[in-house]
Amino acid sequence: MIIMKSENFKDILRAGDIFCIPLFIDLNEKPTKSYTRVKFPEDQQYAFGRFIEDQAGGGILIEVFEKTNNLKNLSLEEITKSGRLFPQVKTSGIEFVKKRWRVLASDEHYDKYRDSDYDEIRFVLSPYDEPKLWSLKDNSEKGISELEVKNYEISRIWFPNQLEKRIIEALFEN
Repeated sequence: MIIMKSENFKDILRAGDIFCIPLFIDLNEKPTKSYTRVKFPEDQQYAFGRFIEDQAGGGILIEVFEKTNNLKNLSLEEITKSGRLFPQVKTSGIEFVKKRWRVLASDEHYDKYRDSDYDEIRFVLSPYDEPKLWSLKDNSEKGISELEVKNYEISRIWFPNQLEKRIIEALFEN
C-alpha cells in the first residue's frame, strides 16, 4: 500500500498544530454542519489534539491528549505533556473545514518522530479477515492473529461526532 503523506492539510493545518475539540456539541448533530459563524464559549470543556500528517485520501492522522480544560486557563505545555488519551487515530478532516474543531497554536519545533512517536504508530488492516498490522514507520504490513488485533488501533476514519463520543467515554472510564 503506497500512502502519499503531507505535512499540511488544505492550508488549514500544519504538522504540530494544537487544536481544541468542544465536548459540549450535541453528538447527534450532523458532522457536516458548519460552525464557521459560531463563537464557542471559552468557559466550556474542551479536549485537545495535535495534527500529525495528512494521509492524502486515507484521512488525517492526529493524537488526542488526556488533559481537558476550558480555553481561559490554557497551558499548551501542560496539555502536550499530559499524554495521549488513546493511540493515534485518523479523522476525515471535515471537522477542521467546517470549523467544529479549531487550531489554537502551532509548534514550529514539532517533530512527529520525537513528539508523536511516529515510528511506533501501527494500525490494523482487515481486522476480521486475515488481519494485518500496518506500520507507518516503513509502510510495511505483516500478518497478525485475531487475538493480537485488540492490542492495536483499527485503521478507520472517524467523523467528529464519533471521535467526540469516544473521547467522552475514555475520559469517564479513566
